[in-house]
Amino acid sequence: MTDFRPIAIVGQACLLPGAHSPEELWAGVAAGRDLLSHASAETWQVAHKQRLMRTDAEAPPAERIATDRGGYVSGFANIFDAGAHRLDRVLVASLDPHFQWLLHVGAAAMRDAGLSVHEPARSGAIVGNLSYPTYGLNNYAAGVWAAQLLAQRGAALPANPQHLNRFMSGLPVQLLCESLQLASGGFMVDAACASGLYAIKFACDWLAAGQADVMLAGGVARVHGLTIHAGFTTLQALSSSGQSRPLHAAADGLVPAEGAALVVLKRLEDALADGSRILGVIRGVGLANDGRGAGMLVPSAAGQVRAMQAAFRGSGLRPQDIDLIECHATGTMLGDATEIQSCAEVFSAAKTVALGSVKGNLGHLLPVAGVAGLIKVLQSMQAGVQPAIPQLDVLNPALHGTVLAPGVETQDWKTRSVRRAAINAFGFGGNNAQLLVEQSPTVERPKRGRGAALPRAERCAIVAVAVRMGDGADVQDFWRALVAAPGTQAASAAGAMRTIRLPMQGSAFPPKDLEHAAAQQLLALELAHQALAQVAAMPFNNTAVFVGMGCDAEACRFGLNLRLGEFLDELQLAAPAGARFEKARQQLQPGPVAATTLGLMPNVIANRLNRQFGCGGASCAVSAEQLSGLHALQLALQALQSGAADAALVGAVDVGAEPVHRAALAGAGQHLGGVVSDGGCMLVLKREADAVSAGDTIYALIDGAVAAGAAEWSAGSALLAERCGYCHAAQALLQVAAAALALKAGAVLPAAQRASAANGAQKGRALRVAATGLRGESGEIYLRACDAQPHWDVTQTAKAAANGAGKALLTFAAHRQPVAEILQALLGAEPAAGATVAAGAVAVMPRAPRLQAVHSTRAELFAAAKFSAPAIASTQLPASDPAPVLAAAHAVQPAADWVEDAARMHALFLEEMANAHAVFLRSMGGSDVLAIGEPVAAHAARGGAYVPQPAAQPPGAAAGSSPPQPPEFVQAAAQRGAHAANGKAEAPPPPVVAAAAAQLPGPKFSRAQLEQLASGNISELFGPAFAGQDGFERQVRMPMPPMLLADRVTGLDAVPGELGTGSIWTETDVLPDAWYLHEGHVPLGITIESGRRTCCWSRGWASMRSTAATVCTGCWAARRRSKGRCPKVATRCSLIFTLTGMRSWATSACFSSARICA
Repeated sequence: MTDFRPIAIVGQACLLPGAHSPEELWAGVAAGRDLLSHASAETWQVAHKQRLMRTDAEAPPAERIATDRGGYVSGFANIFDAGAHRLDRVLVASLDPHFQWLLHVGAAAMRDAGLSVHEPARSGAIVGNLSYPTYGLNNYAAGVWAAQLLAQRGAALPANPQHLNRFMSGLPVQLLCESLQLASGGFMVDAACASGLYAIKFACDWLAAGQADVMLAGGVARVHGLTIHAGFTTLQALSSSGQSRPLHAAADGLVPAEGAALVVLKRLEDALADGSRILGVIRGVGLANDGRGAGMLVPSAAGQVRAMQAAFRGSGLRPQDIDLIECHATGTMLGDATEIQSCAEVFSAAKTVALGSVKGNLGHLLPVAGVAGLIKVLQSMQAGVQPAIPQLDVLNPALHGTVLAPGVETQDWKTRSVRRAAINAFGFGGNNAQLLVEQSPTVERPKRGRGAALPRAERCAIVAVAVRMGDGADVQDFWRALVAAPGTQAASAAGAMRTIRLPMQGSAFPPKDLEHAAAQQLLALELAHQALAQVAAMPFNNTAVFVGMGCDAEACRFGLNLRLGEFLDELQLAAPAGARFEKARQQLQPGPVAATTLGLMPNVIANRLNRQFGCGGASCAVSAEQLSGLHALQLALQALQSGAADAALVGAVDVGAEPVHRAALAGAGQHLGGVVSDGGCMLVLKREADAVSAGDTIYALIDGAVAAGAAEWSAGSALLAERCGYCHAAQALLQVAAAALALKAGAVLPAAQRASAANGAQKGRALRVAATGLRGESGEIYLRACDAQPHWDVTQTAKAAANGAGKALLTFAAHRQPVAEILQALLGAEPAAGATVAAGAVAVMPRAPRLQAVHSTRAELFAAAKFSAPAIASTQLPASDPAPVLAAAHAVQPAADWVEDAARMHALFLEEMANAHAVFLRSMGGSDVLAIGEPVAAHAARGGAYVPQPAAQPPGAAAGSSPPQPPEFVQAAAQRGAHAANGKAEAPPPPVVAAAAAQLPGPKFSRAQLEQLASGNISELFGPAFAGQDGFERQVRMPMPPMLLADRVTGLDAVPGELGTGSIWTETDVLPDAWYLHEGHVPLGITIESGRRTCCWSRGWASMRSTAATVCTGCWAARRRSKGRCPKVATRCSLIFTLTGMRSWATSACFSSARICA
């Protein structure tokens, strides 16, 4: 690993709770002031905060918010001038304060550094950002949903909010660069609470590599207040007392805060040469991740230690050179104790090390926390004072016996030489960072020369490419779409994605937790599985993870769930209270619970890969709108070339085929030339020498330098948009993936061949990939072919490993039910006549007309059935009906009257339902006059006997003919009739097993035995090995009559007591008195239901030791076989059900086929 190049801090600015400048911050810290306050009604955007601050045991997790106290910025409107920036005043005024804070603080920091526009020309900005929904994004999403809902109802539409507020993940820094004319551009990073220090580290790397001469770096946080308080409540991390007490024995959680803080950086030798005022010198920054750790929300001392060791490595400093540690110390007992443990280990050689934490004054500033701590330390160095931590009267017991000394009282900063401090920042998901800073130098240091960069590093190799676009499955589908002949299009490679599939085996996350995760997180996991399947070996302990993304607008459902009532009130729409309202909330956003909060954290899109695969290197999400993936790739290159990582997972994902994102893109004037697509890609990078040594396939080589004579990839980029649609945050990296595939295949794509020839480039040997952002910012990368390896056909690559073939897969929907659709169902009112649907709105089927009631009560049906019995008896049935064959066995007996009455009631009910359905179908055809038939019971009450009409003969049936009846049906029916006549309970028919059934494997069971299995002790039939299940309250078994639809089991192919695949063969006798008959046939649904029950029971045979019932989720009847041949009276229905595998840990996939034996 190369030595860390000292970086000078030459400017600073902040906008924090109770502090609009570093000087005001220091005044508050030195005085020990508590700068927290209570939230206003506007902060949470709810009418009554107390309804979300419940204390009863029945309260949902997100509605138990213990406190509304937080660190809130106030007075900003009094100091902000929208016209003071090199942007349109109207535009700036319409932006969320999230944007405005960054513009304001950025300009202030540059002024503090004494820098003006264009001085120097090569400058950029990297900013930490918690990409959770801001107020602006929440309001924009609500506006789109409201427009859809009101358009469907024919109401006036609300004013459109500022569409640029949707792009809060990457656009703020791009507007900052535009305003300050920072020509080198920039991006935003999300490493949770470590984001600010991550941003400073990456800015230092840009300076060290000569990519820029001046950098702005820091963090901004202006997350929707209710969302962040409710989120931390679900994680059980919010302080119940509303007090921020770092390192205190009685600390009970964190208190969220908001703000912005930035520093201006130069290479130390440049700052000295320029005569810049130097506030401090950064001597090292270390990044790491917990890897697998103990859990996504459980901090790891080992991961923190690795970050601290990385900070000292190459810095020229030792832990005993540090006077003060500005702790992360959020005020959670576990978090504080873990940080104490890691610091005590790393600084054990020191005599004593003072501890401080600005969170005691400000609360937890989230991505800004580390930067605020740095500014506090710089002020403290200048003043020569180590301030006390407020309210620290009882120390955390983990401090006892360590060299760590918390600041209980303010004291002078005494040191043997130069004042030095370490600043810690640790984030949810295992992101760890430590920065080492010393006070400004008193003597001039040796210079390397202005702007001198480090020696050129070796090349890196792309050794795996995984892509999914639209509903395509993998990189092969993506490549087929690109190489298809001109004029053709692969439909599956563009548009919305339906499902995301993850291997169940080895999953680091419970499926229930993954159900709450954003689709972006799941897609990144799927792509990582596909990419890593292409690599033989990975140095996971030192693998970095960088994923390009933007905040998913669907995350705004979290806040909508909590303030749905207010949302509808603002639209003057009245919603029903009670169960329907709560159901709609759960449809909008299940929970919210801890898994919801974690599943929506933007940084977790990268951190899930750390935990799943044990990646221990730096890890974060990267946002720069269309350029997000390109910046992620450049971060990976820098980490590999500097030795900070030995491999890198580089990805970009965007699941944006939904109304809010589409509307924002249209508002931003993005002429996409195609559809908005869901998709993403994942690359694996290694240093070229390491890839060759490991025998990896090399798709392309990159070194970050310009490749002379490279072909322009612009035509290939256009083809990508044409064939695969537009995938916003992933667009640039998708171009890189396509170019790498083209190099490996040894062919330039059809649309790019002419451009390649025009440039005179050697076909396919080097490509320049360029991309442009929302405001015209640009980026580029050069790819070279690997001459040492042969070309091959990408479409012929084996899919098995990458797609998880042969493994059990967990399948998740990529999109939830649309918001407007859920709310329309909740409100239940008919849309106004002539209502039009807004652009991008979801079309909803017209509501059913309000029909006259056609349903008779049970008593009315029973009376009608009794009244019509004589008419039925005198009715001459056609000779083709099979019923007369069995009529002798069913002479009417008093004890059997209920059977006939029930059958007639059932027929009457079906007649009513058929009439109602016919009316409904006519209504959907647009008829204004609905001819509604009266209830049949009412007809009978007027004296007209109702006689069910026999079903029409099938086409081709000869008059007077009837199918031959198996003798066993006549025998069984006669026995049932005889028992009924004698007033005895109906005895089961003797088992009838066809000759073929004797050849089937496994045990056979009669009807009487199946009834025993349905209600008695199963061990009496299955054997003593199943005795343990007899006492279970819930058992997987066949149902009792009348839902016991199988009459016998003729074969069972399964291993007793083992959970696995198998088959079961059953037969059902379709008798004339069967309760489920409709027009003499068995409905297809009954056939399916008989299989569901049987298959569930067969699972009980296979896994008899389970105490929980198992649900069969995939029953399917072979409609082609049964169409037009639903089982009739006097036929036998034979079914085989095969359990083919497990779809998840709690559900099974089973498939059935039916055979009608006439």
